[in-house]
Amino acid sequence: CPQQRAVPAGLLCFQEIFRQKLNDHGMAILSISLRYPTRMKTSKSLQIILSLLFVSSTGNALAQSTHPLHVGLYATEQASRGRDSYNTDCASCHANDLRGNSNSPGLVGISFLFLWENRPLSVLFEKMRKEMPTNRPGSLATTTYLDLLAFILQQNGYPGGEVLTEARLFDPQLLIIPPP
Repeated sequence: CPQQRAVPAGLLCFQEIFRQKLNDHGMAILSISLRYPTRMKTSKSLQIILSLLFVSSTGNALAQSTHPLHVGLYATEQASRGRDSYNTDCASCHANDLRGNSNSPGLVGISFLFLWENRPLSVLFEKMRKEMPTNRPGSLATTTYLDLLAFILQQNGYPGGEVLTEARLFDPQLLIIPPP
């Protein structure tokens, strides 16, 4: 370490080590701000950082796991009925695999999340009910639209659970988020 002639045993000069490594690769980058941490302090710092990251990621995972879409917002029987209705009323535009085509958006995967992520599930439901199918908007029964929504959720990887009702949809906190 150029600034300190005698380095006590057990101490590292990270600034000089990083400067030498970066110079060997022909890169010029500002030196690291840590100057003479002990090995013990470095490992303790690393433990603290890793602990904070773990707590942060665990908190996010717990927050997501309690979201109604992750717990189960529809019954599997609804999704089964929705599949039948989808094949009859929706597949001609949105394709058998729900991937859509040049005229109709995809209802699964990235294309679904691109259009609907962080938007209320009720908005999707109302759009379906008022505008679909395009040749007969609003012509299906409310329960059929609920079944179709259950099928779309199932195909996007959301787990089944309780029966999806219209009343449950209108919770303003019920936003579409990525599946678990």
